[in-house]
Amino acid sequence: MSNWIHIASFSFPDKMGVVRSLLESNGINCVSQNDMTIEYYTFMPTTAGGIKLIVSKDDYEEAVKIMEEGGYGDFILPLEQPFITWLRKSTDQIGFLKHKSVVVRFYLLMGIVTILLSVAFFLVHHFG
Repeated sequence: MSNWIHIASFSFPDKMGVVRSLLESNGINCVSQNDMTIEYYTFMPTTAGGIKLIVSKDDYEEAVKIMEEGGYGDFILPLEQPFITWLRKSTDQIGFLKHKSVVVRFYLLMGIVTILLSVAFFLVHHFG
């Protein structure tokens, strides 16, 4: 599904169904994920990441426009959060991180920061 984009998340299947119908009636192909899981396990909407509505990359811009015009703009997910864009660009020059996912990059950098802060506190406490 590399040619698809997660455009929106919903807690309940009825709202997703309305938006999916709106998109499909306007010629946008879309797929939902986790809808059956959440129907059977109603306590899991947020745990499973909600019901995901996915559209083709080619249809993303048109789908956003349709959702906004239909009053469902609040459900639209941005393509990428600014922090993630910054993290990706900032760590692309670090050789061993270049081919890692953003999540791995984040945790590795947080680990390095934690170690550096621990060393700094140790030095200040013992020699300060």
